[in-house]
Amino acid sequence: MVTIKNKDGNPVSENKYKINASNGTLTVKKLDITLEAISDTKPYDGKALVNDKVKAPALAAGHKYQGVKLNVYDAKGNLIKNGAKEVGTYTKKITEVHIVDAKGNEVTANYNITLVDGKLVITNSSKNDSKSPKTGDDSKPVLYIILIAASVILLAVIGVFLAMQSRRKKMLQPEPPVDGEYFEFEEVGDDWQEAAQPVEEEPLTPPDSWNPDETWKDLGKELDKAPDEGIDPLPEEPVHKPKH
Repeated sequence: MVTIKNKDGNPVSENKYKINASNGTLTVKKLDITLEAISDTKPYDGKALVNDKVKAPALAAGHKYQGVKLNVYDAKGNLIKNGAKEVGTYTKKITEVHIVDAKGNEVTANYNITLVDGKLVITNSSKNDSKSPKTGDDSKPVLYIILIAASVILLAVIGVFLAMQSRRKKMLQPEPPVDGEYFEFEEVGDDWQEAAQPVEEEPLTPPDSWNPDETWKDLGKELDKAPDEGIDPLPEEPVHKPKH
């Protein structure tokens, strides 16, 4: 029903107007949302790669997600029921989405939902896990380097030790006497040790009044003398005969 009023708010006669009414259309469009499965990766450890995370936008007032179902497929499209364990790349798909209102009524049909797949990747641990400790064949290069370094250090220590022993032995050996010198020795216990300093012979110094010509004359006179005239012969030592 259509009522026409004047400026004072009073209805006017309908006879003055010819009214043609037509029906209109009200359209409520679906709300566009996009859900994305979160990708993940890890090195192989024999355990399943589990990741249930989904990136989802906010919903209309009073609405909430009741559940989101995820499935994992291998490279050939086969469903992996117990989770991805082996090395390889897998597809993580969102297969179902349920949205409800405040009273628990299903309202998923009010949404235009776009689903984006994720990737689950399990890598070879020996090539990608650089932070893990080396084991088995991977540890051999490191072991070889350690052994070589230890060998070099050991050889250096042995060389220093032998050099010190040789030097010590050389210091303990006495030097041969020099011509014109002789050495005094002192007894210590049962051993003989070389004195610290050599003893040098004092040179003979002739007196200031010494005359070579007079000395030779005196020496000739002495030689001309008979044994009984001043030069005493050497005493004869007694000869001891052995007793039979």
